[in-house]
Amino acid sequence: MSKHESVNDDDDNVCIYTISDKSKSQLQAKLTITGTKKALMTQIDTGAGANLLPVRCFKQLYPQALSSEGKVDMTNPILTPKPLTSLTTYNRDEIKHFGIVDVKCDVGKHAAHMIRFYVRESDGPAI
Repeated sequence: MSKHESVNDDDDNVCIYTISDKSKSQLQAKLTITGTKKALMTQIDTGAGANLLPVRCFKQLYPQALSSEGKVDMTNPILTPKPLTSLTTYNRDEIKHFGIVDVKCDVGKHAAHMIRFYVRESDGPAI
């Protein structure tokens, strides 16, 4: 069984979906990248202390930040080098990351928000 809920303003830029079944429930949000037509679907994790952006999403949003080999160019100013911040999971496992990127996102008619993401290799969703 699944349930779909959405919250939209006049611009239809913000959508929140709830998908549930007997085993789990996920909350997602669609963010529109300011000044572009690019959108980023994110999974909302209310217990997370940081936002994570998979490299594959980073590559789609910022192709200009890639080397000629298609890898993340660590010298590109879009990506702030890895800070001293150490990220860990709930179980205290280290979350390795390349660095941070601040993404300016539109949320409907509301003022744009700057959202900080830690860029990492992951098969999972942006969180």
